[in-house]
Amino acid sequence: MWEGWYELGRAHMKAREWKVALSALEQARQSNPDADEIYSAMATCYVKTKKMAEARQMVRQSLMINPSNNEATRLQKQL
Repeated sequence: MWEGWYELGRAHMKAREWKVALSALEQARQSNPDADEIYSAMATCYVKTKKMAEARQMVRQSLMINPSNNEATRLQKQL
């Protein structure tokens, strides 16, 4: 079920609805806390809402699970 929440969050990200995206991604994270892509997507939302401390935390979490996550690596360089 986490994939549905994740895809919903990504759809809201495309529409630039960051807070709604974060809400859906949080649901995905609660269902599957081991999916690195959820954390990197959340990090992107936090960057877009200018919450850099939260973004850094999500990037760290994503890279801890999967050190080769491209989105998290790109965000880490930005932060």
